Amino acid sequence: MNLSIKLIAAGSLLFGNLCYADWYFRGTANGWATTPMRLVANNIWSTQIVLDGQTNQRF
Repeated sequence: MNLSIKLIAAGSLLFGNLCYADWYFRGTANGWATTPMRLVANNIWSTQIVLDGQTNQRF
């Protein structure tokens, strides 16, 4: 069973006032490749990943 989730990173909450031009998701769900995240609101970045039920998934 695959599980699709939306990953949201709140830049201002997690990293203070740091500003980055690009954010990427990396983890076992995409073979540690770089999946671009998109800016959806001020300091809020989002991407959608699929978790395939394997144990020990990491990011």
